[in-house]
Amino acid sequence: MLAAWLRGKQFDRTQGGAPEVDHKNNFNLLRLFAACQVVFMHSYAHLKLPAPRWLFDAISQFPGVPVFFVISGFLVSGSCLRSSTGEFFFKRALRIYPGLIANILILEALMWLTGGVSITSRMTYLLFYLQVYFFTASDWIAGQFSNVRYVPAFFPGYPSGVLWTLTVELSFYLVLPVILAVARLSRALGVALICYEGAASYLLVRNADAAFYNNSSTLLSITIPSCFWVFAFGILARLYWTKIRRFFEGRIAIWVAGYAALAVLAAKIDPDRTYLEYRYTVTLLDVARIATMSGVVLSAAYSITWLTERLRLGGLDLSFGLYLYHMLGISTLLALGFRAQAVLWPAVYVAGIAMAWLSWTFVEKPAQRFKGRLAFSRASPTERTVDARQTKPMVAAAGDRKSGFVVASNGPGAAP
Repeated sequence: MLAAWLRGKQFDRTQGGAPEVDHKNNFNLLRLFAACQVVFMHSYAHLKLPAPRWLFDAISQFPGVPVFFVISGFLVSGSCLRSSTGEFFFKRALRIYPGLIANILILEALMWLTGGVSITSRMTYLLFYLQVYFFTASDWIAGQFSNVRYVPAFFPGYPSGVLWTLTVELSFYLVLPVILAVARLSRALGVALICYEGAASYLLVRNADAAFYNNSSTLLSITIPSCFWVFAFGILARLYWTKIRRFFEGRIAIWVAGYAALAVLAAKIDPDRTYLEYRYTVTLLDVARIATMSGVVLSAAYSITWLTERLRLGGLDLSFGLYLYHMLGISTLLALGFRAQAVLWPAVYVAGIAMAWLSWTFVEKPAQRFKGRLAFSRASPTERTVDARQTKPMVAAAGDRKSGFVVASNGPGAAP
């Protein structure tokens, strides 16, 4: 099997492959919720927009970035188990890079036009900095190859701040095929590896502070080591989904009640830490809360599944675009001197959703059309016949096709 994986051949699904899931789910809606949560928190923090304390406390129990990471761990693992290694990377690249590159080009153009970029060599900027930035989603990594600085001009800072989560997501894609290759050979060994890496990831952030993320450990903080423990909950759930699905499907009320009880307990233990932490000085209680939140997310995905159809979100995924572009709207409002006004809440969301719709309609969705064409163009006549028989279940996996972050993303990938 290892030789087959190295050759890029697809594994038999019955031998360590992806357990089947119900493709009627709410993952698109959940990703949109995660993106909206990130917009809320950034608007509250940067624009100082007014909000009731109870609303802030409630929304902070579901931080968008970990929600993206759990969903990504679940859906992207399924995609990886169903695909050859080459197909997996190709599908992930199609989902992430068109929207990401368009976003970076727009941000860089705006920074240039407003005098917010300082460089020593335009050629180095074009040939090295931008190429590395496109590939990694990290201006910090790109900055190691070129002396580019962003300076306050029209925008008070770089009008994004979420792309680090895309760097985490992309690095997750690099390690996932290796981990799942081990799981295909031996499920027990694969699970042991996931648990070991998850524990190591937790130990990395257990005592993490601002110095960890801003100084010598920057590369660790923007790649998978610092966040793998969150992805691990989604990966493990996907591997055992056939056995555990009955504990999640249609049981959202039970999971929410349990999670609320745990949140109340956490507030009693530490009244100054009612929010859910996943990056700074992460405690074992935080791990338990993230694990329970993961259960809420997966249960919500497979409960009240008619909701996505009623809202007509099945073929529309605005979460990635909203996650990528909302800080541009917030930064523009800051630059124009707007802040601390309740009327700005709808303005932030309307602007973000409008930019997300443009990104989905003219960049992300058109890019997805290449997925099936190029996969078929590489297949032999025999493989095409087999693929044709499997077209219905493969195409129906809309949640897996559109699972960028994690973020989204979220992103931030995919997505942060």
